[in-house]
Amino acid sequence: MNSPDFTVDTDRLHLRLARVEDAQVLARLLTPEISRWVASWPWPTTVEAAERLISSRRDTAANARIWPMVITTRADEGIIGWLRLEQSESGAGVLELGYWIAENAQGKGYAFEAASASVDAAFSQLDANAVEA
Repeated sequence: MNSPDFTVDTDRLHLRLARVEDAQVLARLLTPEISRWVASWPWPTTVEAAERLISSRRDTAANARIWPMVITTRADEGIIGWLRLEQSESGAGVLELGYWIAENAQGKGYAFEAASASVDAAFSQLDANAVEA
């Protein structure tokens, strides 16, 4: 189910598979405050490093093991964060969820909204039987 059209939608958000072209925006949104909580996005993250991270995740996505997604607002399609669902090493059917929201988009309930919708999609579209955070 890792087709380029895999998406998750809520009333306010649209989550889609990340593209290499998203690297510039993601690198700009990632701040030291966010990076200190997110091991896979070290500070500073250059555009080139973000491109490599997206590319490696997309390569793994082709094997249906990871779903690297950008979180965008439906109102203007602006990227406000990152979310990934990834097959866990703890067992078949178990997905790990990780995400971050840009500082200027925090405090608006976007993280909860994106995570909730992603968990629903994990069960309904990706055949997960458990999701870990």
